Amino acid sequence: MESGADSPFGRAAVIPAGGARSLAKLLILLSVALVAPSALANNCNKGKPCGGTCINVRYTCHVGASTSQSPPSAAITAYPVQVGDLPNAKLTPGDVLTTNVARICTSGYSKTVRDVPESLKNAVYREYGIQHHAPYSYEVDHLVSLELGGSNSIRNLWPESYTSEPLNAHVKDRLENKLHELVCNGDLDLATAQHAEAADWVQAYARYMGPLPTK
Repeated sequence: MESGADSPFGRAAVIPAGGARSLAKLLILLSVALVAPSALANNCNKGKPCGGTCINVRYTCHVGASTSQSPPSAAITAYPVQVGDLPNAKLTPGDVLTTNVARICTSGYSKTVRDVPESLKNAVYREYGIQHHAPYSYEVDHLVSLELGGSNSIRNLWPESYTSEPLNAHVKDRLENKLHELVCNGDLDLATAQHAEAADWVQAYARYMGPLPTK
């Protein structure tokens, strides 16, 4: 068919040679744009550092950040915990005695509910396979702290080291005090604080306290 001749769909368009090359370039650019997001997505892998074209959101890389993207905050930065920093989630998932804010914010509350007999402490050590330990090397600690309404159930107890570095029972104590302060000042919901301790107290420290100690 000659250029400009009538066709079943109307008169055919006449495209100059230079216009055809421009159209071809445009089609190539469009095809690259359509493929690019998929290629970028393949480079954004959960659990791996995000590249300049990715953004870290709750430990997962997503396409869309530019190279000027600010680094993730301490609240969502993974911390390389060591064995023993966190309890075994199957043995110690956490357990709550109360969700009454007025009750836990009453001065001296935790002393009135603290009740972990020696027999229960020994049961906790057995659960974790600790046969012998030096005096004052461990604390049978409450995962959800008493001052945040945690219970004395074995499901809320675990042997936390006093001497490990950089994280230990003394570090967790600082978090417990901070969360109690935030809850009682009305700056944090009690259920949120309880869940933060039970889920991962190390990340809770980074979120609510700031950088974790390194030594």
